[in-house]
Amino acid sequence: EYKDCPIIKVRCNSNAGIRVWAAPGVKPTSKCLPNGSSWKVLKIYYHNSDVWYNLGGNQWVSKKGTVYLENKFYK
Repeated sequence: EYKDCPIIKVRCNSNAGIRVWAAPGVKPTSKCLPNGSSWKVLKIYYHNSDVWYNLGGNQWVSKKGTVYLENKFYK
């Protein structure tokens, strides 16, 4: 069980949302997360000057399309 997981909120210029990747920077999936949606982060990975957030399993998003919500954590 994960405790005190940070929450990210999707923010982007596209109505389509942001792309979900199977691995950081390696393989995009056909899934997108909607703009304005919030997600619990289970892992954080630093790769080539980018930060990637794992949302569970093989679901990763880049920080370039997301932002931390200040002082908000999933408990």
